[in-house]
Amino acid sequence: MRCSEILSEGFRKDLDSLQDLFQRKLEQIREKWLRESDGPAYSRDLEAIKRAAHWKSKLHGLSERLAGLFLNTELGLDLDRVDGHAPRYTAIELDERVQLLEYEARQRISQLLDRYQEKVRAIDEHTIHPNLKDIHPVRSGILWMPVTVRS
Repeated sequence: MRCSEILSEGFRKDLDSLQDLFQRKLEQIREKWLRESDGPAYSRDLEAIKRAAHWKSKLHGLSERLAGLFLNTELGLDLDRVDGHAPRYTAIELDERVQLLEYEARQRISQLLDRYQEKVRAIDEHTIHPNLKDIHPVRSGILWMPVTVRS
């Protein structure tokens, strides 16, 4: 149990650094989209404003899914996998990039889980039965507690 806890600390550190990497990738996609969109919020075109709202919502949703994915992933002896299915549909370039980023995050988490679960499974369980000779009292003391007896 202690070995699993020690491994889970290292796993969490690796998972957090992986989360930082994907947050930076998401920010790069967001910044590139903002540069290419030419500020549709200042436009009078209703369709451009709708598209901008749609993509902001989509990027926000991806950000939440990625955060949930990293927060809910835990190391254990079970073989639960992060769902690593590939994106099922393709749309315009931004949509494809968003889907591929989520897919890549799922794959990398799955690889990290595989690596750490192999280490967890490699831990051998040992039972130690102490003998009387193995017990060494360091200190001894007397504890006195007054008790009133009710009759």
